[in-house]
Amino acid sequence: MEIPLVDFNPWNFGDASDRRRVAADLDDAFASVGFAVLTGHGLDQDLVHAVRSTALEFFALDDSVKRRWQVGHLGAEGWVPMGVEANGYIFGEDTPPDLKETFAVGRGTGEHPDGWPALVALGRRHLEAATVVYESLLEACGIALGLSDPGILVEPCRDAPNSLSINWYPAVDRVGPPLPGQYRIGPHTDFGTLTLLDREPGLGCLQVQLEDGRWVDAPHVEGALIVNAADLLAMWSAGRWRSARHRVLPPSQDARAEELVSLVCFCEARPETMIAPLPGTDPAAAFEPVNAGEWLQAKMQQITVTT
Repeated sequence: MEIPLVDFNPWNFGDASDRRRVAADLDDAFASVGFAVLTGHGLDQDLVHAVRSTALEFFALDDSVKRRWQVGHLGAEGWVPMGVEANGYIFGEDTPPDLKETFAVGRGTGEHPDGWPALVALGRRHLEAATVVYESLLEACGIALGLSDPGILVEPCRDAPNSLSINWYPAVDRVGPPLPGQYRIGPHTDFGTLTLLDREPGLGCLQVQLEDGRWVDAPHVEGALIVNAADLLAMWSAGRWRSARHRVLPPSQDARAEELVSLVCFCEARPETMIAPLPGTDPAAAFEPVNAGEWLQAKMQQITVTT
């Protein structure tokens, strides 16, 4: 398996030495590939299935109905129609828009507005549970980096504006053949700290670019998460960990009815946080300090398709 498998059960139920082994496994995965297949995370699979099935009901609605919940800009909560986002723009590639629709959910604590679908409430429950896993992963990352206090990584990420993108990848029978250079999601890196992905198997799959330039399929392990280091965590680690390019292949002519739904938890630092290599890290690359909120906002603007 090109992308390492990391069992998180020993972290949740083991002793200090078990936790050090989990941290070492994450360290190896993020340093070599930037991605890990995470089992034993403890997320409720019944809730995952409920989010996915409710999402399919929403995406099946006519666009004229979904438009009631359309976002004004990327990063807001609501429906992102096809044609708004092109992740390949991150690397200056003039790609067609991504072949997906998204319903984005933020970490709201109050009641959602009247008329919003049940998807919001389910999505927030999943996001809050994933945030607990995220903070545990940050603590493990702190141990892997040899920080005197692993909580140094956790503290600036508490109450951060994490979000859940529920991505719907329609079948080729619905959207037609992809344009040249068009993907379900174009090649990109993630912008925040860590990403936690629950995905379905399919021919239009997630691929990760290795250090030697090869693109490899991310394996699907039932009930597992795909976890990857994003830009800000790579900066915090002084380049020890990779924020790797990845993409989602276009719908396949060999599976014309294949539609997939991915639940993507984008985990962040608080917007005011200044990101720079942590004390004691061994710089593998030079990083200028960046403001977490400004970094994220600039990246979202960069992948927005303007007409």
